[in-house]
Amino acid sequence: MKWYEAKDDLRSRRDTIFAEKFFKLVSAPESPADVDDAPDSIALCLIDFNEATISATTEGPPPIVEKIFNETGESGKFRTFINRLLFLVANKQELERAIDNAREHRAIQNILNSPNRLQDLSESQQRQIKDKKGTLDLAVRVSLTNAYRHLFYPANDPVKAPKGLMHYTLSAQDASEVKNKNNQQEVILKALRDCQKIRGEDAPAYAPAYILQKVWLSGLDHWTTKALKEAFAKDRSLNILLDAEVSKLRDTIRQGLQTGHWDLKVGERVYIKTDDSSPLTVHR
Repeated sequence: MKWYEAKDDLRSRRDTIFAEKFFKLVSAPESPADVDDAPDSIALCLIDFNEATISATTEGPPPIVEKIFNETGESGKFRTFINRLLFLVANKQELERAIDNAREHRAIQNILNSPNRLQDLSESQQRQIKDKKGTLDLAVRVSLTNAYRHLFYPANDPVKAPKGLMHYTLSAQDASEVKNKNNQQEVILKALRDCQKIRGEDAPAYAPAYILQKVWLSGLDHWTTKALKEAFAKDRSLNILLDAEVSKLRDTIRQGLQTGHWDLKVGERVYIKTDDSSPLTVHR
């Protein structure tokens, strides 16, 4: 089996293994124009192994990753919503193992698909080949999963992430872990929670004081709820917001109104906090 055929098999499997679940899958982007600059989703960019690979856990982001992270593809335009981009890059050594497994798996598959070749084998040999196919199928999945272990996520750390992207190496997985897991985005989500880039499911709503100190842009005396959400997608020092976290921002806004941190205008109605009651509705 030729190398390019094995790589094509791996690409097909890769896109299934990391299929969209928590993050929007962007498979094999070749330029910044392949990745939109919108705050509506978290993008998981799977860098193709022909574009770049990683050899060591200490390596920084490859040039293609840096380019996508910083640019939009439009002439002279820098990316605005950088805090919603994730990048996954393959390990060079593990990739070679995955390719070898894929080549062997395809060779076994070709035998099983050929009636003429099968009839030359005894029933015992045919069973052995079928068992071998199952073993190799899992081996390809495990080796491919372990190849794509280099995660880059936005971070504001001049020492560990001088180019704005933190390099985190996902833990290797064995066959028992991979066998019963259909989607590897769960592993990425767990890693980002361990790194505290994404908050846990049971995290409370953000405190109004935190929003004012860390998120609210200085110099502004009013803000839309849309701008509040977008601020998280712009600032790499903040958490990445899942959909569940976005809904919690409503609780934050409500708390801020009840505690007098801000007023709220909805259409022509203005909600304010008074000293002796809950927020009042004022008609204009």
